[in-house]
Amino acid sequence: MTDRLKEPIFFIGFPRSGTTILFEAFVRNPEFGWLANYAEMWPGAVWANILCRLLDNRIIRLRGHKKQYGKVRPGNRYLPQPDEAYAFWDHFTGIDFSRDFLLGLTADSVSGRRVCEALEKTLAYQGKVRFATKLTGPGRIYYLLSIFPDARFVHVIRDGRAAVESLLRVAFWREKGGLDAPFWANGLETAAIDDWVASGKDPVILASHEWRKIVQTTREEAHGLGRNQYTEVKYEDFVGSPRDEIDRLSAWAGLAGPGDVRFETPGAGIVDMNRKYLEVFSDVQIDAMDRVMGPMLGQLGYRV
Repeated sequence: MTDRLKEPIFFIGFPRSGTTILFEAFVRNPEFGWLANYAEMWPGAVWANILCRLLDNRIIRLRGHKKQYGKVRPGNRYLPQPDEAYAFWDHFTGIDFSRDFLLGLTADSVSGRRVCEALEKTLAYQGKVRFATKLTGPGRIYYLLSIFPDARFVHVIRDGRAAVESLLRVAFWREKGGLDAPFWANGLETAAIDDWVASGKDPVILASHEWRKIVQTTREEAHGLGRNQYTEVKYEDFVGSPRDEIDRLSAWAGLAGPGDVRFETPGAGIVDMNRKYLEVFSDVQIDAMDRVMGPMLGQLGYRV
């Protein structure tokens, strides 16, 4: 493993928790390379990352972005932009990385070496010296540590009720079956499945159990890691003071100083949408969410 993969940084968290805007603001630092949309479209074609270098540099700034950040350019899909790139992880690990909790699992030496070699080439093509990426859903910390023993993890946490409300509105959750069955395998307990079935298979209850389990297992997998390897960021704190949170993460990541990160939010601004769930869900659903998520919400300091 080369210095390019020394202390890689993984931003993790339940979907719709603010991982995207926080990660993309953080990696405005020019030393970071990341998995791009090309790794999702053509997972085996690592050479395609040369496009990141050609289209997004000091002279040319043709970076793509998600539609929620405003009007997109023609051909936006093919402009370089960070991506969770699960096709890449599935391809190079040789397992169903994208749709499994991977609890207690480790990568074999062949798979681990294959991932590292692909990432080293990715960074070389991009002309970058350090790797960071974002992965939502289960933390997969134990598995990732088996490949990157010195990895650092930023766990982004949001009030689960707000995260669930936002999640149920996004297309990928509906189109990939999140409303009808557990989205990730080998995670939820039998009791959680039974509770969801007893609710009439209410998608709100299912997603609530998945938020609870993901936050719980991610924190359990991080147990024993030093403060230099694991930190948590609350979405609400980032919304309240984005510059302060980016500066704190910069210092935690070992960057030379807060001034080294040119902070920009990808969109026009950051709006706290946390209370929207109160308008969307029924009182019965909110009570059920509080029952499922309440103990974890309390541990995290949220009012129930």
